[in-house]
Amino acid sequence: MAHDPKKFIHYQLPIKCRYDGTSKPNRSFTMVPNDGTTIDDPPLRSTVEDITSECSRFRILVVGKTGCGKSSLINHVFGAEIAQVSHDGPGKSDINFEFRHPSNDRIILHDSEGFEPGEVVKFDAVKRFIEERGQMPDLKDKLHAIWICISVPVAGDRVVETGVEQLVNLVRGSVPVIVAFTKYDILVTSEIRKSSGDGSTEQVWLDGDEKAKGTFKELCVDPLTRAIGEVPIMRVSAGSRYKDTIKELIQATDEEIQQQTGVSSHTEPRSLNFSSAQRADNGLKIKASIDVGRRKYWSGLISSTDFTGKKLHQCLDVIHRDIFSVWNIPNSNYLVSDDFKTKMLVLVEDLVTNPNTPTPGDGLAVETVAALASAATTPAGIAIIALGLAGRVLKWIFDVYQDTPGKVACIMGYIVDLTIVMHRLSTVEVSKERVVSILEDYVMSGNKIQVHNDIRKFVSDIPTLRLGDKDHTLNEIIRLIEKHRV
Repeated sequence: MAHDPKKFIHYQLPIKCRYDGTSKPNRSFTMVPNDGTTIDDPPLRSTVEDITSECSRFRILVVGKTGCGKSSLINHVFGAEIAQVSHDGPGKSDINFEFRHPSNDRIILHDSEGFEPGEVVKFDAVKRFIEERGQMPDLKDKLHAIWICISVPVAGDRVVETGVEQLVNLVRGSVPVIVAFTKYDILVTSEIRKSSGDGSTEQVWLDGDEKAKGTFKELCVDPLTRAIGEVPIMRVSAGSRYKDTIKELIQATDEEIQQQTGVSSHTEPRSLNFSSAQRADNGLKIKASIDVGRRKYWSGLISSTDFTGKKLHQCLDVIHRDIFSVWNIPNSNYLVSDDFKTKMLVLVEDLVTNPNTPTPGDGLAVETVAALASAATTPAGIAIIALGLAGRVLKWIFDVYQDTPGKVACIMGYIVDLTIVMHRLSTVEVSKERVVSILEDYVMSGNKIQVHNDIRKFVSDIPTLRLGDKDHTLNEIIRLIEKHRV
């Protein structure tokens, strides 16, 4: 789309985002307006960095015999080929080795074999490893969870493997432990065959799954509970039909971590790192983002306690960094680039210039898409936006935050818009072209207009919202995210 160069405004971003190879930004951007003055506002401290300063990765031990489906499970949960490792020989693994993957730096995996009858040496090695980790003084070096993986029983296989009861008793009360029965789809297939069905129709599969749940309880849950007591016992499968079982395992792990730590939110490093490391449950990502926001920057927007005296670009930058960090989308450095941040400013520009009057259903969509296309950052660090939008954005980002309808609306809009965009990006391969396409779809679908009009309606009542102790702004942000994220 061609534009008259005279109708452009330029502003310089002298401090580019730099990366340390961990997919996390360690510098924020600083903008310079086109009037020749210099702006050098230091970035606000990230809440995520505060929470994870002493422990930035989730450390998990996965125990299970070779062939039980550990690797597939791990890779589905954490979204990377972390478990594709070389062993010393068939079924051999070094429990002390830290498996990591460059596309997901929030997870450290320790792998251990299961136990055959009489294999005391193997059990003692795991026991010694757990005890040594438990004695380490720093949280980052301790174990944060243990998954015990067991294949669903077939053809008379026993359920309670040698060592499982001892292992659970060893860590009970000190490390969250979950038993995961893998290859649950085998039970479903077995039930379908018993009923003379071939699984070719959805109803046949649903009936088989329902029967398999009863069989699973009878063969796995009940006998294992009698042997080891109350421990989460989950059914999982990596098959495409069984994505809910992966989410259930993630949610059970999250609940166990919070119960163990005594912190019922994701404002403790272990629970935050796990919710960020896992990549199969976007609902948990959103919960963690809300918990992080509730702790500081999303709260008190009307009273402006955390943003007092701060420029709006500082406020938006720290919100952006925290949301990006929680989502931990692979290969996503573009999402903390100056170029993407500029496009996010374009999304909320209509709330800056018009915080009061609702936009018609088709209002500004074409104009916003055109602005997204023209918003860019050159290699020299010069961002260019069409004058009709950028002039207003520039005035806004260098204003000091105040709890006026326009500024409250824009921060609310930025939080909701960015969360919805991250939700949509989490399922695709991130590239600049794909990101722009998703932003344009969000605008043209009408979702953005609905979100922004709901925000306009909300901020029109700010004087009343100041009364009482409830954080109405935070509650409205949460409502809008839940309403529009699908």
